[in-house]
Amino acid sequence: AALTADPSPYYVINYWPLNLYQEGHIEGAIQYTPKASLHSGQDLFTLPADRPIALYCYTAHHSAFATAFLRLLGYDAHNVVYGANSFIHQTMHDFGIPTRTFDARTPRDFPLVKQGEQGPVPDEMKTLTDTLSVEGGC
Repeated sequence: AALTADPSPYYVINYWPLNLYQEGHIEGAIQYTPKASLHSGQDLFTLPADRPIALYCYTAHHSAFATAFLRLLGYDAHNVVYGANSFIHQTMHDFGIPTRTFDARTPRDFPLVKQGEQGPVPDEMKTLTDTLSVEGGC
């Protein structure tokens, strides 16, 4: 909310494809193409080193990775929580990217449990019979 009310303290990065940026964005936001822009051969050296950077994408997932990357490089980078869903959910849905939107009805509120503990199983999952073994991370 603070970013949309007054983005001026930040260098705002819209981390969307150009065609969607042209549909709408935070005033003053600069478009950077996901998975292409933020490297030394492209736009990395266009970022200011003397002011905070705020990044947003659709849901804050891709911009979180970009934010972490920029922080490792020493930038004062911040990810906008929930991405554009936090401020233009309905607009995003209306211009055709409903798979990138969510609202208060979407979260399932699954319980968080510690490794090795068994949490409560939601009723809709009690009928599942397959057991999967998962190893490694992302």
